[in-house]
This record gives sequence, C-alpha cells and structure tokens, in this order.
Amino acid sequence: MDKWSELRTAYFVGELGTISAAATRLGLHRATVNRHIDALEADIGAPLFLRHGRGYTLTEAGEEMMRTAKKASALIEHFANRGQALTGELSGEITVTTLDALTYILWPTISAFRACHPNCTVHVVTGETLARLEYGDADLAVRVGPKPDNPDYVVQRFRDMRLGVYAHDKYVARRGMPDAKLDLHLHDFVGTTEGPAPTVPWLIANVPPERLAIRTQSARVQADAIMSGFGIGFVPEFIAQDHPELHEVVPSRPEWQVPVWLVTHVDLHRTERIQRFLEVLRETQGQP
Repeated sequence: MDKWSELRTAYFVGELGTISAAATRLGLHRATVNRHIDALEADIGAPLFLRHGRGYTLTEAGEEMMRTAKKASALIEHFANRGQALTGELSGEITVTTLDALTYILWPTISAFRACHPNCTVHVVTGETLARLEYGDADLAVRVGPKPDNPDYVVQRFRDMRLGVYAHDKYVARRGMPDAKLDLHLHDFVGTTEGPAPTVPWLIANVPPERLAIRTQSARVQADAIMSGFGIGFVPEFIAQDHPELHEVVPSRPEWQVPVWLVTHVDLHRTERIQRFLEVLRETQGQP
C-alpha cells in the first residue's frame, strides 16, 4: 500500500471527522478509506482514532499523525513548486497569521504577490497569540513584542512598530484639539489599562479611569473607535501617516516602539511560496 495515500486519507478523516466526509473529499469508496486507516494503524501499532456514533476523534497518536501529515504535504508541495517556480507559476495556499493592527502593512504585499502568482491563495488569520507553526497552524507569522525563542522557528527582525497618540478630525470637531501639556486629562480616550502592551503604563499614569471612554484590548476595535471620533488613542505611525485626518497629540516615545518579527518553521522556511512571499514583503515595505 502507498504509505503517503494512507497518511493523506487519515489526515482527511482527522480533519473532517467522518469516514463519509473524507471519502467524498478524496473521491474514494468508504471501504477504501477504512482499509487505509486499518493499514496505517497496523504499521504504527497504535490507534489513530476513537470511533463513536458521531464520527472519529483523534488519539494522541492521531494528533502526531496530523502534524506529520501537514509537514509531509507541505514538503511534497514544495518539490512540486520548485518546478513551477521555473516558469513563475506557483500555486496553492499560504497561511499568514498576524495581529489585527499589522494587516494594514500586508495588503500591498498580498496584492503584489497575487499579481505575480494568481494561482496562489493567501489565507490571513488574525489573533493575539503566536500560531503553533510546528502544528501547521500557519506558514508565516508576523508578530510584535519579544523575539520568539522556539528552536524550530526561523525568526527574522522585519521592522519596528512605533505608536503615537492621535485624535481624529471628528473628535477634534466635537471636543477640540487636545493639548498634551494642559488638558489631556479632560479628554476621552480609547484603549486599555490591562495586559502587556507597552502603552499601558502611560495610560494608567496620565488618563483618569473615568476618561477611558472605550476600554478594549482589541487593536481593531481601538482603531475603529479612534477613526470614528469616540476618543483619542494609540495608532501605529505607519497607519497615521496615510491618514491626514489623524492629528498627533503625543509623539511616539522609545518605550512605545516594539519590534516586528517574521516567523517561519525551519522545515518549511525554504519552500518556494514562503521564500517568494517574504521577498515580495520586503520589496513592498522597502526592506533590503
């Protein structure tokens, strides 16, 4: 039996949860799917799934199988893409995970990448925690803060994200332009005084609790609220420079500057799609 076919079959059973769904996706008969699972479990010497009335649940060995299958699939696709790269015809999907605030800098890259490789799909996932690249959660992570120290990660410093305090035209029209030296404590703010963000100490020291009009740790909600004029707050400089309707209230400070990292898994770092995406990312961001 072809071990890759068995592994691929088991992966889809784990992904979809039932034999029927996997058979439909793979275009196989249910009996063939069952035969692949039985053969793979016999070779491994451990069950991959717990069978129950609602479908199949992964065992610990099954979880390891899923990680192996994802890596194997990516490596096989890498070999296929090396041939495609000779003609510039890359295909497939690349998954990028990042913070809400950083999606802004990705759009020019994705646009340029898709223009060169229209058969590639870019899947963007946002979240506050670093995706587990070793589990195949993503191909590339764009993150801020302390440098990730996983020995299986390839980590490259990309740029710095500088934050400043800004007020939107809508807020200024309603409340007047804040003066950082005179009346900042009388103005409404958007943000949070909780969590590890480097801006938290300043907000605690300078903004009375009752002036925090909208309290949220979500970067997207903060940006939407500031742009809607609900209050003043922290905005990355790379966003503010493209929005003349934003007025700087407090310039960026060294303690508000955080590094941005590009993170890939060592097993997949050299794949054609990731390397090309990284090249386009640097080109569109003016990086060497």
